[in-house]
Amino acid sequence: MVKTQPQWRRCTVAVLVIGCALTLTGCASLRQAATEWQNPGSPSPESPAPPALTAPPAQPQPAAGARTAMAVVSSRNLKESTSILNLDVRIPVVSGVQNPTAEAELNGLLEKRINERKVILAQEARDYMAEAKKLNVPFHPFELSSIFNLTLNRQAVLSLYTDTYEYTGGAHGGTERQGYTVDLVSGQRLAVADLFSPGFEYQNRINQEIRSQMSAHPDNYFPNAASEFKGISPGQGYYLAGDQLIIFFPQYEIAPYASGIPTFTIPLAQLQDGLKPDYAGLAKAG
Repeated sequence: MVKTQPQWRRCTVAVLVIGCALTLTGCASLRQAATEWQNPGSPSPESPAPPALTAPPAQPQPAAGARTAMAVVSSRNLKESTSILNLDVRIPVVSGVQNPTAEAELNGLLEKRINERKVILAQEARDYMAEAKKLNVPFHPFELSSIFNLTLNRQAVLSLYTDTYEYTGGAHGGTERQGYTVDLVSGQRLAVADLFSPGFEYQNRINQEIRSQMSAHPDNYFPNAASEFKGISPGQGYYLAGDQLIIFFPQYEIAPYASGIPTFTIPLAQLQDGLKPDYAGLAKAG
């Protein structure tokens, strides 16, 4: 006859087995918690790994040899009135040329022209006033005014022009334009020829475009101006604006006074194949 355990003893054994199982499970949890506390940066098997840190994108740097210099242009204003001369001028003052000597020469040139004209006009006005008194006719003070316009300042090239107006009696005065285009790296004042590689026939292309524009608007110029046009000169007046070459001529040279200062706009893209490497980028709009 098989003896069976009393029911209370079987229940006691079952309780002991379940308790041991819970104890083992709790110990395992405690060991995992202790490991995580000692290594807080270690991910648990159940949690995903943190995303890897990535470096910020590199900022673009100018290419070696890139022409990024820019000038700063301010204005020195002079205004005065006397019995013989009214003066109202704005003289550009340039800084940022990488050749200090060339920068000083450029600023000296810009100021010298105004000072010279002031002295000359003042003397002419005195002479004219003395003559007017002899003839018993009214005398009106002479006038000298000047403004400037900055037209390009990028890729280490600066371009501007000045307009100087003089009135010395008569029906009206006259305006003279001067163009200044400077390489900010070398400090060289650039003539039209300096923009192009040696051997490039820039004159022929520019002359052809000028004649074409004259022929398209003949009423703006003297009769036969297009056919009699002899071409640009080595010291031709010009400036750069945006991605364009602006050629200009003095009053009365190819057109009447009413036409103002004749200007001809030529996209540099039409001449790009002949531009020097340092200036090729100017053919693209800035």
